[in-house]
Amino acid sequence: MKKLGVVITDGVGFRNFILSDFISEAKNNFDTIVIYSCIPASAFQKYNLDCKIVELDQYKEKFITCFFRKAKEVAHLQLHKKNNFGIPIKIKS
Repeated sequence: MKKLGVVITDGVGFRNFILSDFISEAKNNFDTIVIYSCIPASAFQKYNLDCKIVELDQYKEKFITCFFRKAKEVAHLQLHKKNNFGIPIKIKS
């Protein structure tokens, strides 16, 4: 029995997996498809997917985590800005 788990965290994943032929093609190759999603299960109802849908809890990032993630991103950009056209523009914004 072959199973496939698909994780959909946002609207881009919804577009890429649900609004395309991905699920119908996957049904040809897998016995069971489980969709793990941060999007409510009610959003999938009108598509008649015949898949098990598991709703995931929304992750709430704390301020301190967000702060250090952003600091790490800016430090990385500063480290690699020399001879890179896009990074100085990103740093200014």
